[in-house]
Amino acid sequence: MTPQPTWPRRVLQAAAIYNLLWGAWVILFPNHWFDLTGIPRPNYPGIWQCVGMIVGVYGLGYWWASRDFARHWPVIAVGFLGKIFGPIGFLQSVITGALPWSWGWMILTNDLIWWIPFGAMLYLGFKTNSDPVHKQSLTESQEWSLEQANELAKTSKGESIGQLSAHQDVLLVFLRHAGCTFCRETLDELSKARLQWQQRGLLPVVVHMGSFDQGIQMMKSYGLEDCPVISDPQCKLFRAYQLPRGTWNQLFGLRVWIEGFKAAILKGYGFGTLVGDGFQMSGSFVVRKGQIIKTYPSKDAADSCSWRPAISALIALAFGIAVAEFPTARAQSQEKSPGTKEIELKDEFVISEIKEGDRIEFRKTLTADQRVVEVFSQKGIGGFKISRTSETWPAKLSFRIHTKGLEQVELVFEAEEKICRTYTGQFNSTRMQESWSVTDRPISVGSTDPVRSRELDSKQPSICVLDPSVKPIESVKIPLEQGQSFLWTLPKEWLADQNPRCIEIRWIDFFRN
Repeated sequence: MTPQPTWPRRVLQAAAIYNLLWGAWVILFPNHWFDLTGIPRPNYPGIWQCVGMIVGVYGLGYWWASRDFARHWPVIAVGFLGKIFGPIGFLQSVITGALPWSWGWMILTNDLIWWIPFGAMLYLGFKTNSDPVHKQSLTESQEWSLEQANELAKTSKGESIGQLSAHQDVLLVFLRHAGCTFCRETLDELSKARLQWQQRGLLPVVVHMGSFDQGIQMMKSYGLEDCPVISDPQCKLFRAYQLPRGTWNQLFGLRVWIEGFKAAILKGYGFGTLVGDGFQMSGSFVVRKGQIIKTYPSKDAADSCSWRPAISALIALAFGIAVAEFPTARAQSQEKSPGTKEIELKDEFVISEIKEGDRIEFRKTLTADQRVVEVFSQKGIGGFKISRTSETWPAKLSFRIHTKGLEQVELVFEAEEKICRTYTGQFNSTRMQESWSVTDRPISVGSTDPVRSRELDSKQPSICVLDPSVKPIESVKIPLEQGQSFLWTLPKEWLADQNPRCIEIRWIDFFRN
């Protein structure tokens, strides 16, 4: 728990001494101030002396509150209200002519100079009392290490982060609180980006501060009921991942107000009830096998989509952009026949039957289970074969195709049994609209087995467009601009189902030569 600052104690003690002295002065010399300001003495000075008594009693309250300003915030709040209403009453009296402007000096010393410190103490008191650690017992407040957090924090289905990240990368998304308009926007945008995180093989896990039932209902509202959710009302997981509580500027800065108006009013996300610590900052992490590989803390409360850079970064890692020690592997080629050449890539793959004018490059990544093949097609119609030399294909195999527009791509499995399987994607000529099918053909000449074709879910084998910095483009225009490219990451189940020794890639560009 963050230690309390010492300045509130000194301010409250100074306020207490001032109130006691002022009250004693008014009680003992009720006519003195009237004589100084040149107005007639009151007919009933006892009323004015009662005001002095009330102010002096406030002084006793301030001295008591100085022992623990956060705990005794109601005393400060009552005093603060008096210091607001006093100047309002004074202005009304001046306007009606009941009091002269010279009484403003008393308003200055009694009320106005205390506005800022009293307001700051109320803010700090609310922040302290909102901190879950402040409300916990000694046993409950024991901090988790990252390793403990990944095992002890459970989803609604009883799974830990360590268990989930052992099988695939986890996109851990921390929300501020359920009533936050920016958190509502985060979930909506995460739902809309389903295609992106599915293609990257990411599993979003949402951490919030409400109950499990509140979290499940919240996820259903945005079509994310299939994503795991973790309830963390004590914010132990937030602290284990070192997400801080926000500063004034991060929570109430000008940008937060502007973006809050856009999100709540213009976009219609609205506001909700505060559930949890309203000062807690959000953030996103990519977790692999229990280890954090990417960290994206929010810059301020309005940073609702801090998870987006995580997806972009994984794409960058997939192309070795962030890793100097893994450069492009373009091996020496050997001529086999006119228009055909064969390349061996570090004993991992053999690429063959490359068309004349095409170029194939190979990139390694940070992880051993991910490979990227870059395809440069001069004529816009081409293809090649890629064979594995190991027992299985990598878990993630991607093709980055440098063409202006895709009309069709095909993935053909070299049959090792009786069936030749072909996956075919058709694309719209002006926008990224795709349809997919799979066809199984018998390979035996004269076979009576039928050819079987079926449509595939278009969301499954999505192809996205990357800009020159290898970041996904939201609004795609065909033909692509200079430096842009298509990224096709094969669904892992395609390769896992049959594990073919060789596959063939074919493509047709709308803007072929």
